[in-house]
Amino acid sequence: MALIVAIRDRKLAYTTGRAKDGAPAVAVNTFDHLRAIFVWAMRPERRKSFGLRFDPIAHLRIKDFGIKRKVRQTVLSPEEIRAYWLAAGKMGYPWGSLFRLLMTTGQRLNEIACASWPEFDLAEKLLVIPPERFKSNATHPIPLSDLAMEIVSDLPRGPAGPFVFSVKQGRTPATAMGAKKKELDALMLVELRKIARERGEPEPENVRHFVLHDLRRVVRSNLSALRVPDVVAELTIGHGKKGLARVYDQHAYLPEMRDALQAWADRLRTIVNPPSGTNVVLMRKAVG
Repeated sequence: MALIVAIRDRKLAYTTGRAKDGAPAVAVNTFDHLRAIFVWAMRPERRKSFGLRFDPIAHLRIKDFGIKRKVRQTVLSPEEIRAYWLAAGKMGYPWGSLFRLLMTTGQRLNEIACASWPEFDLAEKLLVIPPERFKSNATHPIPLSDLAMEIVSDLPRGPAGPFVFSVKQGRTPATAMGAKKKELDALMLVELRKIARERGEPEPENVRHFVLHDLRRVVRSNLSALRVPDVVAELTIGHGKKGLARVYDQHAYLPEMRDALQAWADRLRTIVNPPSGTNVVLMRKAVG
């Protein structure tokens, strides 16, 4: 309790220069990690070696600390999606390509950032995440839309290792996401100001805060707007089946997932390339 309270109440300085009293989100994450640690440690084969007679966190709840869990609901607007895409294009390889592939696939950051070439089946237009890299410890196939294939086909192959997005010729995956996300935000602001000027609207002072994980919500929300069935949309972004469907529905839904991501790619092209108006940025059409 002392640890969680100390985290909750500490001064948290942000790299943007702003400061905030307390770190409730970090306290929640720490609480969840502690719960998982003690669930693991209290297993019969482990508890004796750790000298544990009872789980010290078993009867604690996050509300006991005066903290409420905040559910993120950020979804980028069409203008923000367009600005994001154009800004990523200016960043080039590996960061811009990585950011664009995140937007086209809706997958978790590390699943794309740490991808290696052996995980790609370009003939079948698939990226297959192995169990050791997937959250639920299962193989996760990701169909690649025509737009995603354009991105992947333009990626260089490093001579020193298998990693797709790398600044060390494939030896290690790209890192330093925080700094590159700041660069992305700065480039997005330039694009958003252009859009505002074209519309005769006030130019924004900054980019609305979002994290890369929010892109999954962008894709998932657009899949619903495209009337993709929930089970397909959930599987597409890497969520498992719920309830009895997990047991009785053993269909993999790969063709349906492919159709869903292609529909999203088509909508994304329309968002980035508005069908009317003077500010149109042409995107290369898919071949084949």
